[in-house]
Amino acid sequence: MKVCLYQEGLEYMKMVTQSGITSAFNHLKEALEKADVEYTTDINDDFDILHINFGIGPTSMTYANYYRKKGKKVIIHAHTTSEDFANSFIMSDKIGPIVKKTLQMFYSQGDIVLCPSVYTKTILSEYNLGVPIIPVSNGVDTNKFKKDNTRGQLFREENGISRELVFSVGQVFKRKGVFDFCDVAEHLPQFDFRWFGKVYDKFVVGNKEIKYYLETPPFNLKFSGFVPDIIAAFSAGDIFFFPSYEENQGIVILEAASIGVPIIVRDIPVYRDWLFHEENVLKGMNNKEFITLITMLSEDDGLKKKLVSNGRRLAEKHDLKNIGLRLKKIYEHLYNSEMENILDDEVFMTDPAMF
Repeated sequence: MKVCLYQEGLEYMKMVTQSGITSAFNHLKEALEKADVEYTTDINDDFDILHINFGIGPTSMTYANYYRKKGKKVIIHAHTTSEDFANSFIMSDKIGPIVKKTLQMFYSQGDIVLCPSVYTKTILSEYNLGVPIIPVSNGVDTNKFKKDNTRGQLFREENGISRELVFSVGQVFKRKGVFDFCDVAEHLPQFDFRWFGKVYDKFVVGNKEIKYYLETPPFNLKFSGFVPDIIAAFSAGDIFFFPSYEENQGIVILEAASIGVPIIVRDIPVYRDWLFHEENVLKGMNNKEFITLITMLSEDDGLKKKLVSNGRRLAEKHDLKNIGLRLKKIYEHLYNSEMENILDDEVFMTDPAMF
């Protein structure tokens, strides 16, 4: 059994190389290597199962139709919904219905659809795809994402960070909660704040406000852009604050948990079956609550240790080796036309980190 992993867009879309979708694709390759699954990334190679990681452009749909007609099994990995597309680029809300119809047409071409969380499965179930939908965590490399105090300290020195650092990681979109992050920074002048990730000040929702904050941020906040050494950036931080309004999972949350940084998130549905308030994260609903939580966490070493310890256990559950074994089981059952054995397994179908 050989799997072809296909990601459209990487060869000609520089923007994609810094996206969560591409991170998920890299995680797929690493997970299969850890689980000893034979794979290729060459679409012209010989293979039994085509696993399409949703990219940009029409080629993915063409390949899905072509290889199904040739008798190959086709898996489509759904990392995008019209819901999480909203509040990203200009016109994204208005073209949302078109995006939804396009995704419905594309995702329904697979023999099965994989998605990053139970929450995303719930959304996709309303798309009436007519094919099984299975949640599979994006996972995290817990061997790679370990705290490095030396690199973290050097990063702090090079970037002028002298106080407790509250940070976030992600592309600069309104949907990611960037305006809330800026507002919270203004109200907590005793902390340093940093946002690590690709900066967009054009063609995105709220671009005028984003440009304003880029040009005149609070004195204690800097937008660092894309950071090549993300381990150093994570290691430099004291509190990971992720105020996103919509996610399909949130790879950076698993990375922060793995590296041992206490986490604060917005209380949104995607987290409700795997992130728990005062157990492995803190959850808030608005900026007033976020300000209170950051202050409280800064002053409570016991709570910090508890969140870090439980967060690391969460990350280990989502380790790429476990994800690879889960994928291997799906591949084997699909290849042998025995998918009903997995689809009837209630635990397997609802726990994205269970293999």
